[in-house]
Amino acid sequence: MKLKFLKYIWRFLQPFKKRLFVFFFLAIVVSAGTLVEPVIYKITIDYLIASESIQMSYVLKLLLFWAFLSVFTSLAFLSYRYFSDQTYLRLVKSFLEYAYSKMLAMDIKKHVSKRSGELVKKIDSGAWAMFDFLYQITIDLFPSIVVFCSVMILIFNINWKMAFISVSLVPVYILVFVVFGKKASKKQRESTKIFEKITGQAFDLVANIFAVKSFAMEKYEFSVLSGKLKSSFNLQKGISKIWAYLHTAQMSLNILNKFIIFSGGVYIISLNEISVGDLIMFLSLSQFIYSPILIFGSMSRRYFKFKAEIESVHDALEEQIEIVDLPSSRDIFLKKAEIEFENVGFDFNASKKLFSELNFVVADAQVCAIVGHSGAGKSTLVSLLNRFYDVNDGAIKINGRNIKEFSLSSLRKNIGMVLQDNTMFNDTIFNNIKYGNIKASKAQVIEASKKARVHKFIMSLPEKYETVVGERGLKLSGGERQRVAIARAILKNPPILILDEATSALDSETEKLIQTALSEVMKGRTTIIIAHRLSTVRKADKILVFSRGRLKEQGSHSELMKAKGRYAKMVDMQVKGFFE
Repeated sequence: MKLKFLKYIWRFLQPFKKRLFVFFFLAIVVSAGTLVEPVIYKITIDYLIASESIQMSYVLKLLLFWAFLSVFTSLAFLSYRYFSDQTYLRLVKSFLEYAYSKMLAMDIKKHVSKRSGELVKKIDSGAWAMFDFLYQITIDLFPSIVVFCSVMILIFNINWKMAFISVSLVPVYILVFVVFGKKASKKQRESTKIFEKITGQAFDLVANIFAVKSFAMEKYEFSVLSGKLKSSFNLQKGISKIWAYLHTAQMSLNILNKFIIFSGGVYIISLNEISVGDLIMFLSLSQFIYSPILIFGSMSRRYFKFKAEIESVHDALEEQIEIVDLPSSRDIFLKKAEIEFENVGFDFNASKKLFSELNFVVADAQVCAIVGHSGAGKSTLVSLLNRFYDVNDGAIKINGRNIKEFSLSSLRKNIGMVLQDNTMFNDTIFNNIKYGNIKASKAQVIEASKKARVHKFIMSLPEKYETVVGERGLKLSGGERQRVAIARAILKNPPILILDEATSALDSETEKLIQTALSEVMKGRTTIIIAHRLSTVRKADKILVFSRGRLKEQGSHSELMKAKGRYAKMVDMQVKGFFE
């Protein structure tokens, strides 16, 4: 990804092309001011040597001109710095907006398969690596390259022999950098990947801290993290050794370079081809000749780290998104909803077929319960209806139209969900409920809370609706989170309602209250209920019985009980288990 790495950065730099021309102009101004100092040395020294009587007024004029130009150069550099900082901060903002939009657009299965902490770390590291990389180029490398070009023109016009002597070690400098830099690049990439995994695991541990502590796994988890840190540390030690050799080689070459210029200069002075002032100027200019290489050498340690971080975030963000709107997709606004699964086939991977030729219909305003043992595919059905995944065969239809014809946003806005484990944002209860409809008024939020039987609980809290629920809602009990989630779904007011074990976290008394509330909420809505409890499913208009991805039975509770099939056995087992 040598060129891709730079192309990726250029994608975000393109909106600022006009500013780049300003950079170039200011860099030339700063560079010109920088070159004045060695020229002043030459003029002054040659004048002092050649003059029989020194006129201090002439020397003073030179010094005043130098002082004036130094002030002017400093002001130009200040403008250059400020302009570049403002531009790159805008670039970081632009990149973060792009990265977060890509993160939110990623398919569910990609979020599930990756640690969220790793991705967030990659985005953050990538953004600031891009800033630092461009900052180093703008402030250090680019001006030094402009100065280098100016110096080349100057010294070859003064004396071509001294010019060749001055640049004689350039190929050696470049060779040293390439050899050492290539070795460091590979190790830096490995180290970055390990550190990203460490960060992701640390995020994961914080998110599951209750499980860690309840199983007394603190020491174990620390030992795992410590082992990975050791691997990263060992790689960094190797990288540090490489850079130590590189910097030592560059320092040695720098000393050798000055020795060669001084020795060669003395010889050429003896031939009366240059003056003493010229030699002093060449020695002074030598730092500018090798400056781009030296700066690139000092940058290289960070450069390969920046490169690894930017490549890592590129690989994560530029993965193809599979679940997207079709060009012909349109927004929908449903008042009624008939759901049909028509010859649906689906598998998570080629070796495991979950559904095959699955057919059923849920009529408008009908309550349909889906039952079956764990792994039967109940929750996957709901994910397919939301297009979290796409079917491999057949079609899912709403009101006779394939759901792929609807925009993803509008499809999901017409579906309300209450899950078995409803996590919350680390925000107030009010904002967590209002998430169902961000345009809702306070009165509507309160009304939804009352219907979900959670208003009384909220009002008992010291800060009431302004109570912050904590990360993932951990300050609330499971039943409290469930009722807040139900209030959120009520506020959304969707024509399709999905309840995935929505009352499983509630005690019997709270469940009864919620069931009453849900009975009213389900009126006039097409509702799909996934549940195990008889009290939840027996009143459904239709019950679908699944086993290993196959629809085995369907009908009402009474019809399925009379059939004495799989459903009747499940009911019998549950009743016996309860009484035993």
